[in-house]
Amino acid sequence: MPASSAGNHRPLSVYPYSIERLCELFARCAGTTPATIDGKLHRYYFEEYFEHLNAKTIVVEHSYTDRHFLEDYAGYYVRCFGKEHSKYKSRCWRLHFFHLTFDEDGFRRAVLGLPDALTEDQLNKAYLGFIVVKPLPKTFIGRTCLAVYRDDHRRHYPITHRQVAHLAGFRLKVESLAFQEQDKVAAACATSALWSLFQQTGMLFQHHVPSPLEITRTATQVRAPILGRDVPSAGLTVVQMAAAIKSVGLEPEIVNVQPRPLNEAETPSVPSPASLQAITYAYLKAGIPVMLVAALYDRSPPAIEEHNAPQFVAGHAVTLTGYRTGADRCIPSGEAGTLFTSSRIDRLYVHDDQVGPFARLTLDAPPLRFPGTDKDDIRFALGSSFRGKDGRSGSVVFAPETLILPLYHKVRIPADVIRQQVLLIDDGFETARQRNPGVLTERLEWDVFLTTENRFKEDLRADSSLLPDERYALLEEAFPRFIWRAIALHAGTRLLEILFDATDIEQGDYVLHHIVYDRERVNGLFA
Repeated sequence: MPASSAGNHRPLSVYPYSIERLCELFARCAGTTPATIDGKLHRYYFEEYFEHLNAKTIVVEHSYTDRHFLEDYAGYYVRCFGKEHSKYKSRCWRLHFFHLTFDEDGFRRAVLGLPDALTEDQLNKAYLGFIVVKPLPKTFIGRTCLAVYRDDHRRHYPITHRQVAHLAGFRLKVESLAFQEQDKVAAACATSALWSLFQQTGMLFQHHVPSPLEITRTATQVRAPILGRDVPSAGLTVVQMAAAIKSVGLEPEIVNVQPRPLNEAETPSVPSPASLQAITYAYLKAGIPVMLVAALYDRSPPAIEEHNAPQFVAGHAVTLTGYRTGADRCIPSGEAGTLFTSSRIDRLYVHDDQVGPFARLTLDAPPLRFPGTDKDDIRFALGSSFRGKDGRSGSVVFAPETLILPLYHKVRIPADVIRQQVLLIDDGFETARQRNPGVLTERLEWDVFLTTENRFKEDLRADSSLLPDERYALLEEAFPRFIWRAIALHAGTRLLEILFDATDIEQGDYVLHHIVYDRERVNGLFA
């Protein structure tokens, strides 16, 4: 054990990483017990996560002021009774993680810049991010920014940006999105999801990022049709979440992703996750986070036996932060069988305050079936890390219900409108392809997503498939700030692209431009 571990009087300590050491540090700062830590999903999530990131060393700041906790502390915790002073402390600990082995003497030499010591560049290359530990006995995971899993060209984390941590004169950087656990006083799960969401939209659209307590108080100005206090918070409704988004100057768009039968006579079928995949993909690629509101159901044998159906556990809200395109082929959509790139998504990554940052939700869970009088109610489900009555990880699943999109007010054309346009366009191309089967060997795949003028031109400038004059003409042309792109792919190669003005109105002519990447094939298709 390092010499500095004897107490908290030294500002910094250095430890070799292990999950046991991490849990010990949690317990010491939060003033809690090992049993409490072992009862949290975070403990098992961090064990797996840091094993994957190959963590080797922890550097601990023993007295760290976290702005968001300090605001919550001043607004609530400081008023809690203590015999001689406030029961709860205002200072946190901050734990920094590295996949590089060094001890306290090695870190001291690095700080002083001594010969043959570790350099700031070496520490940055090995930096895995940090966890703020709040001095609360049960809900102690504060602001957390951790590196994402290594890129394997299938995992995509577009809802991240550079986070900077200053440590003993070092400027350490990590690409991440801030996460924290709900504390069940200043925040409920919806508040924590909104807090993470605002970390990204605040950077994108330059608005104030409120603390959890501010979010709760703003949201609860819209009264819920239930009795209860604003603080401590028992949770937020979808309307209150939308109000919180409006309070920072953004427009909330609410989308139902679990359609029900249109009438009682309609034969039930398993709802498709296509809408969830399409909307998630379209907005995450633009760097816009999405809130997912879901119902949790326990489908473990004890729950099924007791209730003859999956047992409702609770409502829940998470922030969607990434996705994995793991499927080898697209799943046909609609009656015409249109192929969308978004259907390749087989896993979503979320900031789930009850589990951890970038936690997995899988799309391979069997559907939920609820026995009815004449027919079953069927819903699609997402696999999770939650544990049911059987104690097994994954026995509780998500039943997605609603997506809430925090949009800049100029984004007026929704994803579904563009999707419907692509369905019509694809129908024409497929008809032409079947008339001329020698031109295209397989059906087109459509990559549809929102972007900005700047991102579009950066992509276009790097694409040498267009003739120089045509490419230059597009690069010098003025476009609206937000653009929908619908790229038609044939065997993985761009064939053509249609640009839509996302700032227009649905009644207007919002088609901006057609870009043909393979003119010979397109002309041959309609010859």
